[in-house]
Amino acid sequence: MLKVPYSILAPSIVLICAIGVYSMKNNIDDVVMMVLFGVVGYVLRKLQFELGPILLAFVLGRILERSLRKPCSSRGDLGIFLTKPFRRRFWDRRDDDSLHGRCGGLPTTCAGGVARS
Repeated sequence: MLKVPYSILAPSIVLICAIGVYSMKNNIDDVVMMVLFGVVGYVLRKLQFELGPILLAFVLGRILERSLRKPCSSRGDLGIFLTKPFRRRFWDRRDDDSLHGRCGGLPTTCAGGVARS
């Protein structure tokens, strides 16, 4: 294993990262943002937070938001999440005749264009 003292290795990594971030857009604000996220990560590690789930949420959050925005932007109606395919898998586990033919029991505009309550 390579035996490099931490007092040399850590500043070298930070310097290389700062040069790389600055060279992307030639903007010092990006370097400041990198340092701020580093400080936040250090504080979270000292408070014994798991950083893996936070990193996953940071990376996948944008993808999830975009995927959830598509159905809502088509009709502007959140009832699309309660319509037949999605609702039957998750919420309609029991055989309840009162919910069939309705948009999740909420007053929304169904596929036929008729407002039901």
